[in-house]
Amino acid sequence: MAIGLDLGTNSIKAVSLSPKDKSLDNYQVIYLDLKEEDSTTRLETGLKKLLAETSIATRRLVNIGVRGAAVVVRYPTLPKMSKEELAGAMRFELEQHIPFKKEEVEYDFQVLEEFSPGPKSMKIALAAVRKEFVAEQIKLITESGLKAAHVDTDSTALINVFTNSNPPTEGEVAALINIGFETTNINILKGNEPFLSRDIQFGGSSLAKLIAKDRNIGLVEADQILKSKEESQGILELAKENLESLANEIRLSFGYYESQFEKTVSKIYLSGGMVNLLQSFLQERLGIPVTSWDPTLNLKVDAKLKDIETDKPKLAVAIGLALRG
Repeated sequence: MAIGLDLGTNSIKAVSLSPKDKSLDNYQVIYLDLKEEDSTTRLETGLKKLLAETSIATRRLVNIGVRGAAVVVRYPTLPKMSKEELAGAMRFELEQHIPFKKEEVEYDFQVLEEFSPGPKSMKIALAAVRKEFVAEQIKLITESGLKAAHVDTDSTALINVFTNSNPPTEGEVAALINIGFETTNINILKGNEPFLSRDIQFGGSSLAKLIAKDRNIGLVEADQILKSKEESQGILELAKENLESLANEIRLSFGYYESQFEKTVSKIYLSGGMVNLLQSFLQERLGIPVTSWDPTLNLKVDAKLKDIETDKPKLAVAIGLALRG
């Protein structure tokens, strides 16, 4: 069994599945105490709760994800070369594609054989993460008694689970948008082929803080209001400026892709904790169909997991991490 552990700043999502037969036998969502202002302390408490109250992480080996401003994912195309030549070339490519010094990052790459444009070229997935951010995440889980088997980007995890659960529509250019508590992941794919992955600093926390300020209440109470369907219209009105900024960032990403590849994004697949609040808003603002999607499709889900229906939109990253094996 593999454990995917999505360490958010509002909740921890853990999924246990067998990559071999794609059976999902357990999952857990641990909501963190927003009264603890320091996010690291919040996560430490949440991990203790996860280990104390559930059996999901008894295996101790987990796959974790990284996201945000410390993470960069690119998809360069290079001339065909050997593995040894590629390893040397990627050190040079790294400097062309990331806004950090190469000595400041951990990086990895993979040849996307099936998407290489021709016999003399190769498409690469390149991911780089600032060393201190990776070290912080590994220290966090190590001190809780867990051990990192793999570290992936959230974008990679989302693409993995999406391509596992959705057969590609030939020629369709789709965007995967996952809205978390602090960070929004934007990925653009043509069929199953990735072209763009980008993280932006927007999430539920910015809306919760607006609600807290507007109503003069604490962040915990504001977060509960954010989850309430009855409050959605008022929240959309209150957060209009923030949400317009989100829509503009998405347009910028789409515009970049369309200018580079002369194809138009035709559909958005939305996941994360705010699907119900933002699905209609984004469809109206962007003029593109927006749909939620089921990350458990093509998985054998244990029948005892009754509550998973309502939690599915939040589990996409954790499932994608677990599929890593």
